[in-house]
Amino acid sequence: MNKFIFCVVLCLLCSITYSQDGPKKTLYPNGKVKETGLVKNGKKEGEWREFYESGKLQRVRFFINGQVDGVIRQYFESGKLKAIGSAKGGQPDGEIQEYYENGGIKMIINMNEGK
Repeated sequence: MNKFIFCVVLCLLCSITYSQDGPKKTLYPNGKVKETGLVKNGKKEGEWREFYESGKLQRVRFFINGQVDGVIRQYFESGKLKAIGSAKGGQPDGEIQEYYENGGIKMIINMNEGK
C-alpha cells in the first residue's frame, strides 16, 4: 500500500481524548503552532488545522465526536494541494486524490467505509 495512503488511514484512525474542553493549541519545541482545534466532551470537534514546523499549513480535517468526518485536505510545505479526500465515522470514504507538487495527479483511489 502506498506510504501516503497508509499515513492517511493512520491519521483517520487516531483519536485523542483531552481532559478539558475548549480551544486547543499544541506547539513545536521552537514555539510555532503544531495544531489547533476545539475539544468538546474530551474529544476533537469541528475543524482542526495542523502545521509544518515552518508554520505553513499542512492539513485540515473535520471531526465529529472525536472521529474524522468530512473533507480532509493535505498540503505541501509550498502551500500547494498534496491530497484531498473524505472520511465518514473515522473511516476513509469516497475518492482520495493525491497530487505531485507540480499539480499533476499522482493517484486516485476510491474507498468505501475504509475498504
